[in-house]
Amino acid sequence: MPIDLMAEPLGKRVAQEIRAEMARQGISQIALAEALGRNQTYVSYRLTCKKSLSLDEIEVIADILRVRVDRLFPFADSGAARNRRMAS
Repeated sequence: MPIDLMAEPLGKRVAQEIRAEMARQGISQIALAEALGRNQTYVSYRLTCKKSLSLDEIEVIADILRVRVDRLFPFADSGAARNRRMAS
């Protein structure tokens, strides 16, 4: 089976899901930044993958958005499947 090298990295997919959840709830980057005690640039860099989100940051963001952390990892299994294909 060919390896899909164009598959999105997990960090990018998580950032996309955070942005989608923010849109569903009508939460702006500025509002998220204020809740995190950071500035909007800090949030923007992480949600556009210019800087990586840490697991701790993802957990705090999930709390702010009032969603379970695993909801922000909707495609985690596809990455694991990709890794298994690469190893075989």
